[in-house]
Amino acid sequence: MADPTARGTLGFDFKFFATSILQWTVEKIRAQAQRSGFSSKITGQETVDELKGMYPGCVVVGADVPFKKQYFLLQQLVDYLRQKGLHVNDIDQEMIPRVPQDPALRQQQTRFVGNATDARFHRWSVTDDDTVNMKGTFDPRRHQPRDTYLESEMKGCSGVEIVSPALTDTPESYQEVARVFNMVKNLYFLHVNESCGLHVHVAFGPHTITMEPLRKIACLLFTLDPFIATLHPEHRTGGNPNCPSIRKYSNAARGWTFKDAVKDLNRIRMGEDDEYDPLYYQMGHKAGGNLEWVPIPDALDEIKACKKPEEVAWLLQCEARANYNFCPFHNGTLNPTIEFREHAMTGDVARVIAWGRFCVALVRYAALEMSDGDLEEIVEICHDAESEEEDSKFKLWELFEFMDLQDSAVDLRVSRPPA
Repeated sequence: MADPTARGTLGFDFKFFATSILQWTVEKIRAQAQRSGFSSKITGQETVDELKGMYPGCVVVGADVPFKKQYFLLQQLVDYLRQKGLHVNDIDQEMIPRVPQDPALRQQQTRFVGNATDARFHRWSVTDDDTVNMKGTFDPRRHQPRDTYLESEMKGCSGVEIVSPALTDTPESYQEVARVFNMVKNLYFLHVNESCGLHVHVAFGPHTITMEPLRKIACLLFTLDPFIATLHPEHRTGGNPNCPSIRKYSNAARGWTFKDAVKDLNRIRMGEDDEYDPLYYQMGHKAGGNLEWVPIPDALDEIKACKKPEEVAWLLQCEARANYNFCPFHNGTLNPTIEFREHAMTGDVARVIAWGRFCVALVRYAALEMSDGDLEEIVEICHDAESEEEDSKFKLWELFEFMDLQDSAVDLRVSRPPA
């Protein structure tokens, strides 16, 4: 296996909807069919296989299934993926992934076993996701005749999250991601909307990211944040409550300092709980309520002063998990990762893979290749662009070119500056 320290490792969190037809609605349809003017594609006499044929991508939940529909759907997905030869964790009644209890499954070695200390990340996992909602977005397969009765039943679609193992940044890993995507599309109608995100976790396998590379990664992501944001749709950037911007809403962006981080972390460590907590009550307290973001160089000076990983994480903490989430570095997580949360979920697996490759390449560049002089030049480009309100979208190509990430620029369709 490729050395994860040199290549980098990553994990994907995919969010989407699983669509189901409850077989017991067939009885309701039989009753409704007696009314004049009722129109439905089904009569109530269809078998489960016939219903699946009429509604491709929908899982038929039998009338004899004890109603915890979500658990049934997830367990069916686990079984399906295993039948296709994939290594998958168990899921318990609380929808929490667990290392398989079956000794035969537990002892199976996956090629990702060396990439994570936590055994759960040696295999794929499935779980529910209550942050995914269907509000105003349901659209059954457009090429299928509409059935208004069943459509109303399908609006109870279930939010699902598939979590990859800790993958090595290699073509073989991305081939497996594509394979899983296609498997899911064969089982479900893969529906995504604005509530569905694509999260990528980046690390160096079981090797902890040490302070010097961590500071450099944090500085680069803080600097590039507004420019990378141009790759994402508006509903994922800026003030999205599920992935707020570290450049706009983090403690560092609001003017908190390295000394504030040390003071507050010591207070938390001692179990103190007073009313003044800059980690959670940051809005408007600094500089008499002035909410202007601090200049990039000033914020980076505070990040560079940090002596411990939790101090870096504190400075980049927002009121919710940020678009670049460093929280695992101060909450005791084994082999913490940097989580890229801003990308929207998509059914385009090529885009998913391109984004994953870019996340690893950016972290690898910052940790292993970027000199202090390189960072200074990137900061100057970005600081000047912010000060002069230049077009961040076109500036991004220049930044990719400077970091020698042109391949990622092409894969992500980054706009070239006008001639």
